[in-house]
Amino acid sequence: MENITPLLAGDKLLDALRVKPLYDESIRYATSEERLLALNDLYDAFHPTSMTCEIYTKLYLAYVRAMKKKRNKKTIQQGYLNHSKVRCDGIIGGGDSFTIIGASGVGKSSSISRAISVITNGVQDACVIPFLVVQTPCDASLKGLLLEVIRLVDSALETHYYRDATRTGATVDLLIGLVAQVCLNHIGVLVVDEAQNLLAKNGKTLASGLVQLINNSGISLVFVGTPESKKFFESAFHLARRSVGLECSKMDFDDNFISLCEELFTYQYTRHRTALTPHLVEWLYLHSKGIVAIVVGLLHAAQEIAILSDLERVDVTTLEMAYKQRFQMLHNYLYNENGKVLTTKKSSHTKEFISIKREAVFCPFSTFAIDAKASEKPIEYLKQHIIVEVVALC
Repeated sequence: MENITPLLAGDKLLDALRVKPLYDESIRYATSEERLLALNDLYDAFHPTSMTCEIYTKLYLAYVRAMKKKRNKKTIQQGYLNHSKVRCDGIIGGGDSFTIIGASGVGKSSSISRAISVITNGVQDACVIPFLVVQTPCDASLKGLLLEVIRLVDSALETHYYRDATRTGATVDLLIGLVAQVCLNHIGVLVVDEAQNLLAKNGKTLASGLVQLINNSGISLVFVGTPESKKFFESAFHLARRSVGLECSKMDFDDNFISLCEELFTYQYTRHRTALTPHLVEWLYLHSKGIVAIVVGLLHAAQEIAILSDLERVDVTTLEMAYKQRFQMLHNYLYNENGKVLTTKKSSHTKEFISIKREAVFCPFSTFAIDAKASEKPIEYLKQHIIVEVVALC
């Protein structure tokens, strides 16, 4: 517990969670090779949201509860060994386990990773792993998950549990006892990712094994998965009781999304810097559906295309090229039944340039048409003010 930081909230928490990679404006004048390599820093940026703050708080409290439960569990065990009566406050059980469920790409895994880093302050104890993240096997094999847990513990603490278990050919029953003792001694919170794999044939067996693991070790358990995993947890009361938690959704078209775009647009590696306009914000939302991973991917791909094709700017042209060339598999998820791009929801925005965008809506189209005709590239001019879909004629 000495490595855990004090519980944070409000602006202090946002500042601690935020990650801003170093950026030097002179990189835009470097060679193409240097700029393409530096472009990868875009993926290192982390913009905290309300979802991230909720995940941080849940993980922090789960870790504190787990450590208290371990103290009580060890006290009980010591009392049994000494044949003495032991007074133990608190409940040992799995009621504090919870789920983090959300669509792919909304930032569940990155938020969990960032929250863990802030909670532990990046310090790893020599004997205890505060948070251990393990993947649910694709076939929901209980034995496979138990072996993976002790393998990861060996990797972090340089122990030999995995070697000893595989050498003796331990059965599932023996592995549950071994892993329970390992969790009691070395793990605070066990995070089980890809929980949707529990829908496989062996899912119920795996869940029952994990419940036994919780009760024997005092560990806190967190399931992380896509919305499909809800079907599994709703199938039985004892599963639903242990899966009350967070449901993460895509970002709304609000100030938080605008702030995300503003922050990401500071990392430009093209020769010409592009100012963030209301049209670009709306275009990014319409073509990402508010999913953070797609927003970052579009900006990365657009800059990569701009550098390689000598266009050297991030605008609607390069963004559309990235969307059509690199994100074809996602088109069916971003369009409605009529084949049109999904529209943004109307909501109040306090950002200044969003209010400017609203004023521009009442500007007559004839004004844009006259200016467009006078320009050398009328289509490019119109794209700066309104959404223009260019359709190829067969």
